[in-house]
Amino acid sequence: MNVKRGIYDGTEEEFFKSWYKQPGIPDPGAFYKPMTDQKSSWFNDAKFGIFVHWGTYAVYGKNDKGPYVSWAMNNEKIPFEEYEKLADQFHPTKFDAEEWMKIFKEAGARYVTFTSKHHEGFCMFDSTLTDYDSVDRAPHKDFVKELIDAARKADMKISFYYSTLDWAHPDFKKDLSQYVDEYLFGQVRELCTNYGPIDGIWFDGEWDHPAEIWKATDLVSMIHELQPGALVNDRIGKGERGKTTLADFYTRE
Repeated sequence: MNVKRGIYDGTEEEFFKSWYKQPGIPDPGAFYKPMTDQKSSWFNDAKFGIFVHWGTYAVYGKNDKGPYVSWAMNNEKIPFEEYEKLADQFHPTKFDAEEWMKIFKEAGARYVTFTSKHHEGFCMFDSTLTDYDSVDRAPHKDFVKELIDAARKADMKISFYYSTLDWAHPDFKKDLSQYVDEYLFGQVRELCTNYGPIDGIWFDGEWDHPAEIWKATDLVSMIHELQPGALVNDRIGKGERGKTTLADFYTRE
């Protein structure tokens, strides 16, 4: 892969205007506590990272009702019983975590964020809470483990995207409280305890429910207790983006 690096010569204001529809980042208020220098120094210095979206939607490979293939299950209203068959067709035989890290570093990236679970509900790691994961189904690989091992070897920081939204889990619609207590907290705990030190958790899919429903305060506290060096983003409740005081950093899309 040939990678060319370029330098953006515009102003920061011009960049944000071209990338984001709304201007600037909202004032978080007097109670916002920024990341400590010790915890955030690597993130502030890194500047450039790679975000990897990957799941069984790569097998489906299209979305006739929307712009994102990762949203095909929802946009095309594909029943889970049909959609989950993709997990048995998912055979990324050429996947090489170390080669990925080599390419990322050659591109100038200092960190990578990888989708441990997107909205489709398929887990790219070995979870004891479901067999709808990459170890129990066709890939028979723990992608999170292979990537974190490769990242450490390459001296790259690594964090994991995790969708609180889940189109596959029956409790998400039937018993959200139970889903949050047992599945959401359980899987985030797995990510924070089964792989050694990680550098962050990047949440998404929060928009339907307020932070109280997701028990965001307890969730972030658990992450910081289990992974003191991990950074957490602001997608932890409806209307919380760019506002919450629980986040270590704010994100836009």
